Amino acid sequence: MTGTSVDNARPVVSANRNRLLGWFADRRISTKILASVGIVAVMGAGVSTVALSRLSGLNDDLKSMKQVNVHRVLHLTELRGQMANMYDATTGFVAIPDPATKAKAMDLMKEYTANVDEAFADYKKDAPASAAWQKTLTGYEEAWERYQTLRNVAFMGEKPPAGFAMPTDSAQVVTEFVAASTQMNTAMEELAEFEEADAEAVTAAAEDGYGSARTLILALLAGGLLLALGLALVVSRLIVRPLGAVSRVLDAVARGDLTERAEVSSRDEVGEMAVAVNQAGDSLRQTIEELATSADTLAASSTELSGVSDRIAASADEASTQAGNVAAAAGQVSHNVQTVSAGTEEMGASIREIAHNANEGATVASQAVTVATSTNETVAKLGASSAEIGSVIKTITSIAEQTNLLALNATIEAARAGDAGKG
Repeated sequence: MTGTSVDNARPVVSANRNRLLGWFADRRISTKILASVGIVAVMGAGVSTVALSRLSGLNDDLKSMKQVNVHRVLHLTELRGQMANMYDATTGFVAIPDPATKAKAMDLMKEYTANVDEAFADYKKDAPASAAWQKTLTGYEEAWERYQTLRNVAFMGEKPPAGFAMPTDSAQVVTEFVAASTQMNTAMEELAEFEEADAEAVTAAAEDGYGSARTLILALLAGGLLLALGLALVVSRLIVRPLGAVSRVLDAVARGDLTERAEVSSRDEVGEMAVAVNQAGDSLRQTIEELATSADTLAASSTELSGVSDRIAASADEASTQAGNVAAAAGQVSHNVQTVSAGTEEMGASIREIAHNANEGATVASQAVTVATSTNETVAKLGASSAEIGSVIKTITSIAEQTNLLALNATIEAARAGDAGKG
C-alpha cells in the first residue's frame, strides 16, 4: 500500500517539476539570469543573517561573561584584597604598642573592614541563585560575622552582642579566630572555584555555540553553493541546449541541407530565434523548390523555342525559295512587260502610221466609199484592240504590284527569320 502511494506520487512530483522547468524555460534570458542571481543573493542574505544572528548570540554570551563572571571575579578579587589589607591592619593594631600608631591601625582596620563589607555586598548582588553558591555565601557571612565579633571584643574592647558566648581562654579565642578565618578563606576558595567552573561552563557553551554556528554556516554555505551550481547548470542547460539545436540547423543550412529543424519548445529569445530559423529554412526550401520548378519550365520552354526556331528556319528556307520563285516570276513578268512595251511602241507607230494613212485616206475618201467603209471597220477593230491592249497593260501593272508586294513580304519574313532566314 505504501509502495503504491509512493509510486503514484513520483509521477506527480515529476510532472510538477517539468511544469516548473517549462515555465522557467519560457522566461526571458535576462529573467532567468536575474532569478538565479536573486536566489543566490537570497541564500547569501539568509546565510549572512544566520551568521550575524549566531555572532550576535556569541557576542551576548561574551557580554554576559563580562558583566557577570568577570565582574564577580573582580568583586571576589577585591574582596580578597581588602581582606588581606584588613588582616595586615589587624596584625599591626595588635602588634604595635604605640597608641598613636595603634589608633591609625585601628582606623585602617575599620576602613578595610568597611571595604570588605562593600566588596562582599557587590559580589553577593551578582551571585547566581545556585544552592551550593548560596550555601557558601551563607557560610562566609557567618564566619565573617563571628570573626568581626571576636576581633572587636578581644582586641578593641567592645561589648559582645546579646547571645554571643565569648571564650574566656585566650587560646580558645585564638582557636576560634583561626577557625573563622579558615572558614572565610575556604568560602572564598570555593567561590573562586565556582567562578572558575562557571567561567569554564560559559566558555564551553560559547565554544559549542561557535562550533554549531560554524557548522550551520558552513552547511548553509555548502547548500547555497550547491543551489547556485544547480541553478547555473539548469539555466545554462536551458540556454545552451536550444542554442546548440539552432547551431546544428545553421550548420546544416551552411552545408546545403534545408531539412533540419530546430526542435525548441521554449518561448524565450532562443525559442524565437529557433522559430525564425525554421521559418527561414522553410522559406529557402520553398524558394529553391520554386526555382527548380521554374528551371524545369524554362528547360521545357527552351526545348519548345528550339523547335520553333527550327520551324522558323524551315519557314525561312521555304520563304526564300518562294522569294526566288517570285523573283523569277517577276523577271519573266518584267520581260513580258518589256515585250508588251515594245509591242505597244510598235502599235503606237502603227497607229501613227494608220492616222497618217487615215489622213491620206480622208483625202482620197471621196474617191472610194468602199475603201472608207473598210477603213472604218478596220479602225473600229483597231480601237477594240487598243482597248484590249489597255486591259492587258492594267493586268500587267496589277501583276507587277502584286509581285512587288510578295517581294516585300518575303523580305519581311526573311528579316524575322534572322540571319538564317537572310541566308
